[in-house]
Amino acid sequence: MTQGTIESDILLPDWEHGSAAWKAARAAVQGKRNGLWDQANACDRDVLHASAPLTVLFGLTAFWQEVRTRRENIGSTSRPLEIHVVGASYPFEGRSDWSLLSNSRPPMVPGVRVALVLGSPFQSDNVPPIDGYASILDSKWKRHRKKPKEGTWSDEKFQILCKGKGEYGTRELDEKWNKAQLCRKHGNGLKILCLEENYQAAREKLGRPDLVVLFSPGFPQLERRTWDVELRWMLNDNVPVLVSDVVSRPHWGRTVSQSGHLVPHGGQWDVGRDGTDTADEPEMTLSTMRIYGARSLGAFRGPSPILHFEDGEMLAKNAVVQMFQGYKSGQQHVAPPSAEDIAADEPFLESADWKALGVWKGLKNALHTPVSAAYDTACQEHYASWIRSLVKEKSIASLTPAERARCEKLGVCGNAGQQDGRQQPGPRWSAKDWVLIIKLCDPEDWA
Repeated sequence: MTQGTIESDILLPDWEHGSAAWKAARAAVQGKRNGLWDQANACDRDVLHASAPLTVLFGLTAFWQEVRTRRENIGSTSRPLEIHVVGASYPFEGRSDWSLLSNSRPPMVPGVRVALVLGSPFQSDNVPPIDGYASILDSKWKRHRKKPKEGTWSDEKFQILCKGKGEYGTRELDEKWNKAQLCRKHGNGLKILCLEENYQAAREKLGRPDLVVLFSPGFPQLERRTWDVELRWMLNDNVPVLVSDVVSRPHWGRTVSQSGHLVPHGGQWDVGRDGTDTADEPEMTLSTMRIYGARSLGAFRGPSPILHFEDGEMLAKNAVVQMFQGYKSGQQHVAPPSAEDIAADEPFLESADWKALGVWKGLKNALHTPVSAAYDTACQEHYASWIRSLVKEKSIASLTPAERARCEKLGVCGNAGQQDGRQQPGPRWSAKDWVLIIKLCDPEDWA
């Protein structure tokens, strides 16, 4: 066996062959275990090994022409495929067997270099946390199970728990995990770099990427404002950006329908078509990228999701995959925040009583991060209706007349800003406005 899940002598179609490549790699991981990707599987070792690299492989099969053209344009065809996974973490991308990707590379690609940019290295995002330490790349286990190993969501720990030893039940899964086994050359042209810093700092040490991958980036949430500078850079550099997001539905299994039509694994997905909540991750991603003026290349149902039940619904990580590259034709580049806007915000940010507001440190730091008008607009659209629903339930008697007037102008107090029952676009929310909005909400709303 290789240090992964597929034997080294198994020849798989390369990603130039399109869907045959991801289907063959996925089938090799699944073996005889039918339904591995169609039921709760968040504690299954096969799934944790394979979901991330198979998702990237799927993206390459769907958009290889764009990635290959990118390599030609930046003169990287003689070098390994350079993939930057931004916002990575060890519990998810670090558990992955990236040889599943490199084993499927076409002959003209000399290797694959995966740079994991780990701003929050051990943050577990809809996967079980690492409990103990294990070389999860050392696959000495056997596929004797027929049913995938599911996880149980814990509201108390706010984590997925597995049936096993340790605080999270993953000690046996991760018995010998260590970074040195992950972050190195793996043979067969695969190299994994691990950079525990933000992307701005990491980019200075890396080459220009052929592909950037974002797993559940979470923009345009208020606490994710640091994405703004990265989004502007990616769009300006015309790099293909693969975004894989979470979907939450009452059911997500072998058969998934949209607007009455069945969508198979790998089938085209029309984001937002089925009238789902705009707070769902794929809709958040698409809405943000549209406001930035990004060119969308398409969206698909991801064929290798991680699944667990939470609050009565199936939460599917890597459920929808979208690709973006550069700006739409005729679209002006998004401008960075101006010095005037930054200077105008500083006094209110410095004078705000953050302790009284009760917000966590991450949100405070985020509000101190200047962003473009595009990010502000996307964030405002994402939160507006939710904030209005909160404010309706709260007394605003404590506001000064000036604050009340501003609150109504922003469209979050009373019926101001509405016409024929519909909310009309309001002014851009400044840092001062966000402080006022947070003041109107309970601290736990922003926890």
